[in-house]
Amino acid sequence: MTGRSEFLYERFLKKFSFGPTECQDRLFREVAEFVTCDDADILVVNGYAGTGKTSAMGAVIAALRDFGTPSVLLAPTGRAAKVLSGISKRPAYTIHKHIYRQKSVGDDGYGRFSLAPNKSKNTLFVVDEVSLIGLDMSQGQQGALFGTGNLLEDLVEFVRSGVGCRLIMMGDSAQLPPVGMDASPALSRSFMDGFGGVRYCELVSVVRQEKESGILRNATMLRELISSGAADSGLDSLSLDLRGVEDIARVSGGELVETLSDAYSRYGEDGTMVLCRSNKRAIRYNMGIRSMVQFKEEGLVRDDKLMIVKNCYQFVEDVKGLDYKLSRCCNPVFGDDVFGFVTRTEGIKIHRISCPNAARLIERYPYRIQKVVWQDTASSGDFLCTLSVTAAMEHPLLAKIMDVVGQFKVSMRSFNMKENYKKSVYEITIRLLVPSNTELDKVVSQISAIKGVSKIHRV
Repeated sequence: MTGRSEFLYERFLKKFSFGPTECQDRLFREVAEFVTCDDADILVVNGYAGTGKTSAMGAVIAALRDFGTPSVLLAPTGRAAKVLSGISKRPAYTIHKHIYRQKSVGDDGYGRFSLAPNKSKNTLFVVDEVSLIGLDMSQGQQGALFGTGNLLEDLVEFVRSGVGCRLIMMGDSAQLPPVGMDASPALSRSFMDGFGGVRYCELVSVVRQEKESGILRNATMLRELISSGAADSGLDSLSLDLRGVEDIARVSGGELVETLSDAYSRYGEDGTMVLCRSNKRAIRYNMGIRSMVQFKEEGLVRDDKLMIVKNCYQFVEDVKGLDYKLSRCCNPVFGDDVFGFVTRTEGIKIHRISCPNAARLIERYPYRIQKVVWQDTASSGDFLCTLSVTAAMEHPLLAKIMDVVGQFKVSMRSFNMKENYKKSVYEITIRLLVPSNTELDKVVSQISAIKGVSKIHRV
């Protein structure tokens, strides 16, 4: 180790509240060399369950913060980010939230997200639970909702687009790989070597527990079977070893309801989970737990938690009570090309694409922009719009404009005419109630044809 890496290694140990295992000690050395080296910007940490890799990384982050080295903590899921944040005492975010930004809305009403610019400098990015990161290339770059559709490559590209940034990826290769894959690419040497500049570290020493953990004991047993190749011949004879442990209890079906009720009382709903073999069985259990344990008879009740997997704001007749308003800055009319802007307190505001504020809103708040469409037919209500007319002073206009308005299904709310003697023109502002932009276009066309009118446009 160099003098710089040796110094960092000592600082890591001081920040660590426990006596490190042999593997944790090696991890501290590997990280110290990694952050000071010139030949790698990615470190892959593959750690068995219970090896304390996340706790050790918390000490690394705290030590580097003392030296002014910024860090960003990420995880593939919100739950994993919450766990990482709790251990490190630092904010953590999902990968998608940090590296992507919305660029457009597709024809299906769903947002399309591109890779955001990485403005960080000399920052350490730490990503936990990388075994969950997949390579969803099924739709191709054009059809992908997020970036190229390849989250792992997008993550590496994002980090490397910053100045002097480095990436530490932590995970457990024995955990379930991404859906449709036999192994996690983020923890595969053969795959990660393709990026170049990658170092590796593995933790296998399980941290000593205050009380022996039955979960950890059986997980380690299963891992050893997989590593030795014994699992290839089948796991029919595998059985749980529950001798002398308190964190696993074998219960019969008749005891399940009482056991779950006790778990909810002691640990809360967030601290209690039921794992099932299939989605069908999960639905069964959810319905049974809601009715027999939580005593919820309705499909949705107060304080239930909902998981929103996609957002689509589309105005159709079947949606009742949708909270939206027409923006006053551009006064959209039925039939205009419009977009929705999700406000903090006023629901969704509808703006014309040609609104003078459109460019600013789309640039500054792309994640709040939503595709919206009008109902198939105009409603019975009218829409307020404002026209600005410029005309030569020598022509009488009021009567002619009133005649035009009277020909169509519109009504005039106000008419204001100012005389601009410097330019020898009338400056006229007309406020109309119209049923659609089709009727409005007819009015504009007829007024523009009046002799002396030089300019007319919507405000």
